[in-house]
Amino acid sequence: MAFERYKPRKRSSTYPLVTLGKAGIRFNNYCRKYIEGNPHCEIHYDRPKKILGIKFVPEESEYTFRILYYGKLSSWSVACRRFLMDRGIMIECGIWKEPVRIRAEWDGERGMLVADLSGIASEQKEKTG
Repeated sequence: MAFERYKPRKRSSTYPLVTLGKAGIRFNNYCRKYIEGNPHCEIHYDRPKKILGIKFVPEESEYTFRILYYGKLSSWSVACRRFLMDRGIMIECGIWKEPVRIRAEWDGERGMLVADLSGIASEQKEKTG
């Protein structure tokens, strides 16, 4: 039997990924160019369309969340559990069970990272019946 030796490679994404989890929202390394110089973010949500928008801002205000950086993991997160619960995202998307990764896109017109949650919410409805 011939064995093949595996060489691990770092995964590098070529697009922004947003992970919704119990504690909040995490961003992959690709999002760095939007986050750098902006230690805070505003979270927007369009309920009817189920679209999440994250606007990175330099100044703190009553509408902002602080962005936490994890150097070892090269990732950023926002502790926004209350937002996810209040908007029903945690239940609709099933993130109380396991984190969900979503491909996001940069909306230059609005100046924010946008993620469509409608597909995830409908998948969860099908699973739960």
